[in-house]
Amino acid sequence: MGHIFSMTERTWSLTQLFDYYELRARVIPAVLVFLPLVLSSISVTYVLSNLVPWATGSGLLALAVTYALSFIVRALGRRVEISLWAKWDGPPSTRFMRWADDFFSPDTKQEYHEAIRSEFGICLKDETEEHRNPSQADKLIMDAFRQVRSFVRIEDGKGVWNAHNAEYGFLRNIFGSRFLWLTLALLGTILCGYLFYITGIGVTVVSVIINGFLALLALLCCSLHTQMIEFIKQVADRYAESTWGSFITIHRRRTK
Repeated sequence: MGHIFSMTERTWSLTQLFDYYELRARVIPAVLVFLPLVLSSISVTYVLSNLVPWATGSGLLALAVTYALSFIVRALGRRVEISLWAKWDGPPSTRFMRWADDFFSPDTKQEYHEAIRSEFGICLKDETEEHRNPSQADKLIMDAFRQVRSFVRIEDGKGVWNAHNAEYGFLRNIFGSRFLWLTLALLGTILCGYLFYITGIGVTVVSVIINGFLALLALLCCSLHTQMIEFIKQVADRYAESTWGSFITIHRRRTK
């Protein structure tokens, strides 16, 4: 019995480590942001040891550290998300369900209200109550959407909403980490450029080129501030729409 539990626990850990959302929304952005650190580690180690195994080992260690640092990328993304929601008048998942918003028709919203009450026992505010106390109405919608996310994760784990969620998480985290990314890429370019200048070793010039390219990408992300926000909003809207859509489709199927 203990052996079975051990195997199950290991499988769960590996599944969580390579979860589709975590990989695309947190790990890949972290690799991009901290890749200059990895390349700089490889270059410095190679210059000091002049041995490929040592340089490779330092690169693998830096990648392992990058996974740990990926939580920083997520935290920066979550922090910028608060300011983005303020610009958008709230998260799209909440905004779409307000009676004052016209993304969904009143009839569609009413159907959602009934489905939410049926599935989770949450009674969302009607139009009059929402107008009287909009903040309380928003809190109820947020509570409902948290339940909806768990619901569709179980009932439709590989639905299109999941891809939209990962896409949104990736863009949000990259945008939130853009200044850290630019700083690391510029420092990595300068460091590896100096190492190439004093040693002429090919590994360092490759690092210079890649770091320089990453610095350009990060600079582009920083300079296109307004456009990035608008693009992230479009992706966030798609995620909210597809998640609500997946929920109501499952509910209709269950209540036929």
